[in-house]
Amino acid sequence: MTEFLEFINGLLAYSTWEKFANLHGIFATLGLILFGVALALTPFYSKAKKYLSWFRTAVTLLFVDLFFLTLNGFLIYQPYRAGLPTSPRSIILASDRPWLHQIVFEHKEFLAFAPLLLVGVAVFMAWYFGDSIKGSRFNGLKKVIFWSLLSALIFTFVIAGEAVLVTKFAPVS
Repeated sequence: MTEFLEFINGLLAYSTWEKFANLHGIFATLGLILFGVALALTPFYSKAKKYLSWFRTAVTLLFVDLFFLTLNGFLIYQPYRAGLPTSPRSIILASDRPWLHQIVFEHKEFLAFAPLLLVGVAVFMAWYFGDSIKGSRFNGLKKVIFWSLLSALIFTFVIAGEAVLVTKFAPVS
């Protein structure tokens, strides 16, 4: 029981911004799991109704997760860009590596909406065309769904890598 209480006290010791940053990481991890599920179901959802249902659920949950990930990112963005001399952005710009903000972080900000939009395309197509997507005449739509998800996953990896570069140099605290 004392280990559990120590664990809870440890969690409560984080600052508010560190809690938001950790929640951001949880949403990101859940997103990677849901990307895996959705991509694994992609070859099967046109084969049976139950797979289509699973696929729709997975891509919808992925979209919701990416939405909350983005929303949480907006919250974390506040102390990053606060303009205070101790804010991560100020620390980076005053360092010998201002390119971490000027190039890497700005690119991350720009790219961050792409996965949400691409997964939104997959969600729309899965719900709108899902029941009628069987057969070879819909191969093009199936490819659009697959490539939308795969592109979103690749962009997510790029965004995560850029975020790690920035936060390892100047973490939000």
